[in-house]
Amino acid sequence: MAAAVPRGEPVVYDLNAVRFEQSEAAKALKSGDEAHKIFCSCPDELAELPTLCDTVTHQCRQTFCKPVCLRMAWTPIIEVDCSQAPQWEWCHVFAAQVREAASAVTAQFQAHVCLNNHFCNRTEAVIDWVENANYGKHYPEHKLPIASCQQETEDDTSASAAAKADVRAALCAGCERVLSVRLQLNSCIPGNAATGFETLQSGSLQERCLYVRDHIGVHQHDLLTQLRERVCPCLGCCGDGLCYFPNVEHAWLTDLIESVQHRVTSQLASQGWLNGAAGADTDDRESASATPTPASASPRGEL
Repeated sequence: MAAAVPRGEPVVYDLNAVRFEQSEAAKALKSGDEAHKIFCSCPDELAELPTLCDTVTHQCRQTFCKPVCLRMAWTPIIEVDCSQAPQWEWCHVFAAQVREAASAVTAQFQAHVCLNNHFCNRTEAVIDWVENANYGKHYPEHKLPIASCQQETEDDTSASAAAKADVRAALCAGCERVLSVRLQLNSCIPGNAATGFETLQSGSLQERCLYVRDHIGVHQHDLLTQLRERVCPCLGCCGDGLCYFPNVEHAWLTDLIESVQHRVTSQLASQGWLNGAAGADTDDRESASATPTPASASPRGEL
């Protein structure tokens, strides 16, 4: 029997849950591109106002990324149950660090899913959103990898490579044993308002959110499997210790940074800053501008 999805309450799934039934809306929603066609076409009354039409369409498409896909529609959840590894003396320390870093992992996963499904564009704005979650209130200290996944393999510098590998394997096994993931499909009611949203308005932000929620729900089993496989590496406990950003998404991030560098260099050249006739200081300015960062050297990209 398929799981019903009430419109007013969050729905939580785990890997053992029954597969989400594909509603007609979800079947139609193959990706963000399809969602844009359904919801963000130019209204008939604006057909003769192309500039305004483009603005309305652009704003509609942006909402599918943020707030809908990155915040409103769904929430990945990571939990630790130390009772699954009673012999692990320091599991409570590990659990506390996971609670602190969980939002960094889930933000990377959400951004990865929203990008791959074309609800978000591959821009600096998405990177900023991920980095905000990764640093939180502790900038410049990054939440990942967590100390528990690093300290136990680095404390004894005299240990042999084989001994370190054994410690690493045990740490990974412990992480895999005590961690679990869930997927919460949210109510899509803005601000969790108690009243005022009993009737679903066609084309509203709430309806867009429900469409994305249905899409995530259809694929929730596969998404949970992907997240479960990546949590311990993201925390730094297993495998390569790499997460989605900048590792899995490395290619497009590199292209984006190169594009920004090219744009900034072109702007500086057009203003004479990179012209050899500008004087002896030109070389210094050119050197200083050769590797600008996306965060400081260019405007924010659209989500």
